[in-house]
Amino acid sequence: MFCTFVELVHKISMKVSNYILINRRKFYLNEWITLSDYSNKYNVNLSTLTNWLYRSVIGKQDYIRVPELNNILLIRDKEYKPRAYNKKES
Repeated sequence: MFCTFVELVHKISMKVSNYILINRRKFYLNEWITLSDYSNKYNVNLSTLTNWLYRSVIGKQDYIRVPELNNILLIRDKEYKPRAYNKKES
């Protein structure tokens, strides 16, 4: 049975996965975003994001490195807020 071009494209696109496997774990791509895209979407500087990763504002469960993509860093697509610090009294 023959199908139209549109039907064929639809069948092929249904077979393309929307997740990546890293260490046998599935990560759905609609939940993750690159640092650059996050910076643009939430209006946060890249240096601030790097600082948040270093200070664990963005927890280990909220970022992944993708070795197959030159170790690109993906973070969960949600808004993060830094912790408030109490000022020291002089």
